[in-house]
Amino acid sequence: MISIRKNSALRRLLYGLLLLLAGSAILLTGCYPGEIDSVQETDLVVTLFDKDADFSAYKTYAMPDTIIHICDVLSE
Repeated sequence: MISIRKNSALRRLLYGLLLLLAGSAILLTGCYPGEIDSVQETDLVVTLFDKDADFSAYKTYAMPDTIIHICDVLSE
């Protein structure tokens, strides 16, 4: 009877580790956004804000869901 209990505990441990490994693999590969094809995709980000604004007075904020492309750089 003791060997059956040890075997059962070992089996549960192995199944748990296998499940943890499979879940980790799914999470890590599922969060990958895709390939970066060029340097231009990660080139520059600019944020603008008013230095004189009192940000402690604000209780909410808004974040746009689109990116505005300001200008194109011509490479000739």
